[in-house]
Amino acid sequence: MTLRLRLTVFYTVLLGIALVTFSAILYILLANSLINEVDRTLFTSATEVEKRLIDSAATGRTALGISVLLVDPSPISEFASPGIYMQIIDPQGRIRATSANLNGEVMPISPDVIQAALSGTTTVANTSPGQPAEPLRVLTTPLTVAGNVAGVLQVGASLYHVAVTMRSMLTILVLGILATTLLGSAGIWILSGRALRPLVAIATTAEYIGSSQDLSQRLQIHAPNDEVGRLSRAFNTMIGRLEAAFAAQKQFIADSSHELRTPLTVIRGNLDLLKRDPSPEGRLESLTAMEQESVRMAKIVDDLMLLAQLDATQTPPPAPVALDDVVMQVYNQARVLAQDKEVKLG
Repeated sequence: MTLRLRLTVFYTVLLGIALVTFSAILYILLANSLINEVDRTLFTSATEVEKRLIDSAATGRTALGISVLLVDPSPISEFASPGIYMQIIDPQGRIRATSANLNGEVMPISPDVIQAALSGTTTVANTSPGQPAEPLRVLTTPLTVAGNVAGVLQVGASLYHVAVTMRSMLTILVLGILATTLLGSAGIWILSGRALRPLVAIATTAEYIGSSQDLSQRLQIHAPNDEVGRLSRAFNTMIGRLEAAFAAQKQFIADSSHELRTPLTVIRGNLDLLKRDPSPEGRLESLTAMEQESVRMAKIVDDLMLLAQLDATQTPPPAPVALDDVVMQVYNQARVLAQDKEVKLG
């Protein structure tokens, strides 16, 4: 897997996680907001109905007692609206009145919820689908007259529109996540390709140099201030040093060959001289010259080893030189070489 593909996959996964997290939070917040709005409607309707029923009981138009609950259903029908249903239950759990929009049906009754309401506790719960088929949010609250609980009022609101809204929001979020992830992945692929283009150029140049041995190649730096630009400059600097080192190596080999050729020629000339002049004086002089040249060759070899260990950019420190010795060595070398040329030095 290429670096570009790995970057694309990694950041696409991060983008997907961020989008899913954001969408989940948005979905939960919207659901809570819609449910809270339904609850506010339920509490408002229950408060109005309870007030009307208690007022009716106080004026004597409705008999509202502790053991018997005889209620005129007109108040609950008056406050019922499309999607809002009401019913009144007596302490024995019997339904005594329902809103007209229930059409003779009743909302599901939970004995535990009714007992909690008769104990003075108000609860809000959802009915499971199928009881009835349309899910409801039901508020169950006690009806209190003269400080005594006379019955239970249930106000239900349809959750159909909430469910439709949440399904639509879920569809929008899923499609939005998919579309954004695809677009983001394409954008990451393009941007990563542009960002990694200098690295591809570096790899291509390095492969070309390795195959052609052409160290004159350099990278073009388009953005010198970013990390890739710094890497390109470092690569160019490294290639420049390698080119200089190879050039220095070639020059070094040429100079070494020249330096070694001279003492070898002197030794060969002295050997020829020994063959032609076997006198003790000539032999001693030739042997002395060959000894000096062998010492010089050893010194050249030592210098070669030293230079091989030094970096091309480092310069050996200066040292004093005995010029008389240098001149004498050159004279002896030239005198031997001059004999073959019929030139006399003196």
